[in-house]
Amino acid sequence: GKLGIIVDTSTEGPVVHGIKDGSPLVGNVFIGDLIVAVDDEDTSDWSAHYLTKLVARKSGSVRKLTLCSPGVLL
Repeated sequence: GKLGIIVDTSTEGPVVHGIKDGSPLVGNVFIGDLIVAVDDEDTSDWSAHYLTKLVARKSGSVRKLTLCSPGVLL
């Protein structure tokens, strides 16, 4: 289903810009989190548009998002 997050493009890759009310990710994903991988595929050079299209295309299946919170070293 829908993840209910708003993604923006940053110099480091896609970043969580907003979280919609009712999102299943509330409390697990935070504004400013960098999305570093989707299904273990590096997203550092992806635009927000590309990431959104790919995740939406897989909406009928389980998706694995790997996030990095601001100030946390990889």
